[in-house]
Amino acid sequence: MESKENAAHSAPPLRRSQGKRKALVELPINEWRDTDGGSAPRPSKRRTRSAARAEAEAEEARKRREDGDAARGASVARLLDPKRQDAGAAQAAVAPYHADIDRYLRSLEVEPLRRPSPDYFQKIQKAISPKMRAVLVDWLVEVADEFKLQAETLYLAVSYVDRFLTMNVVTRDKLQLLGVTALLLAAKYEEIESSKMKVNRYTDITDNTYTKQQVVKMEADLLKSLNFEIGGPTVTTFLRRFIASCRGGNFSAQAAKNWSPCVAISQN
Repeated sequence: MESKENAAHSAPPLRRSQGKRKALVELPINEWRDTDGGSAPRPSKRRTRSAARAEAEAEEARKRREDGDAARGASVARLLDPKRQDAGAAQAAVAPYHADIDRYLRSLEVEPLRRPSPDYFQKIQKAISPKMRAVLVDWLVEVADEFKLQAETLYLAVSYVDRFLTMNVVTRDKLQLLGVTALLLAAKYEEIESSKMKVNRYTDITDNTYTKQQVVKMEADLLKSLNFEIGGPTVTTFLRRFIASCRGGNFSAQAAKNWSPCVAISQN
């Protein structure tokens, strides 16, 4: 008897599949009660299917209540998070100035030095076609994803490329150099982690087609052409404000995030 009890205690518990929301109902053969001599088995009454179903539904309702309590607790924890409180307080503080901020951003967007010419392929560039630009931007999207860069970094880099092509003739073999340098410059402006701003990472991603000195030289030329005006609104700036104004949820934000690279690939 002791060996059987020891074996029962040493047996590992059964693990149920977590993929199924509703657990199988186990009907015990015996129930145990305390007697003077200790625990002893007694026969249990046979339960009907309706009783088992009712028990399963009660168990499911209990789990739903627990899940609801856990979700509410997580929501409260998010609300009590100091970082979220600071962000919410900052948004509330600038709420009276939203209209002024929007007008300022739109005025920056239409400044001639910040807005690339829509016909620079016809007037400036001779060796580069819109298709080549689309291939370059598509490659920049992949690089930004591999480097875990912010969306604002990518769109700033695309803006730098278009603005530079508006004012300077670029040969076909220097187009990728311009793109990777623009991404590096945008990372320096937008990113926080220093590892995302190392020149060696950007030369390596081109399979060392360009040297570090070439990237640094192109960065200087790019800054000079941009007149050091490297800030400004991007597509994500207005998307974020639009979603907030129309009270869009996570689905709207994710859909906008997925579609916005298509806007960058198309010619301005």
